[in-house]
Amino acid sequence: MSSGAGYSSRLAGLIEQVMDEAKKRLENCDCETSCPNCLQNFWNQSIKQNLDRKAGLQLLNWIREGILDKETSIEEEEKYIKTLNEIVMLQEKQGEIIKKNDDYWININGVIKKVKIYPAMCSLNKIDVEKNTILIPDRLFKVSIADVWNIVEKSVRA
Repeated sequence: MSSGAGYSSRLAGLIEQVMDEAKKRLENCDCETSCPNCLQNFWNQSIKQNLDRKAGLQLLNWIREGILDKETSIEEEEKYIKTLNEIVMLQEKQGEIIKKNDDYWININGVIKKVKIYPAMCSLNKIDVEKNTILIPDRLFKVSIADVWNIVEKSVRA
């Protein structure tokens, strides 16, 4: 069939196998967002900047298991907080990130607010946060540092 319907009907019988292979590729790769070993190929080269194997793995887990991560991993969170701290140091003379217990707080010119970095695929109403917490989706740290700062600045200046 010229429209590819023959391929899709054959795929229906192999869907679990295809999903298992996709999960294996996404989990076993150690790249930051995407590479030829996991997601990139000739046909998607024009959108490779939008590919994210970790988001793909989250989507696959949601499709198969009905589970969406509500938290970023400790390692990821620490990496993003380090980046955020670098931004704060560049933008504000009187700014710092403070860690109290397992939470991070931002202090800019005496305005102190809790910072929560969450998986971009997670619905905000699923995240348990205190009032006035600055919520930043993890994906922004990969695609738009300027937007990370805009969220922080808007929240602190409000």
